[in-house]
Amino acid sequence: MLEDVKKVLAPMTVEEALILFFKWCVENQRLPWMSREIEIGPLTKSISGIVRFPPDFDEKKFMEDILEEKYGDKE
Repeated sequence: MLEDVKKVLAPMTVEEALILFFKWCVENQRLPWMSREIEIGPLTKSISGIVRFPPDFDEKKFMEDILEEKYGDKE
């Protein structure tokens, strides 16, 4: 199997091979190095539920405000 893969990839540039690989990942909805189940550590378990956001909380706006405060208006 490895030899077959090498034959397919041999004429490709590295960029073409990476594009092919990531297309495969997207089609299969996974990345090989990522486990399907993410284990939650004890610290995360212990603090989960401490913060409650309102239903209309806009995370994007929140982050924009923080970044604008830190770096100023770039426009």
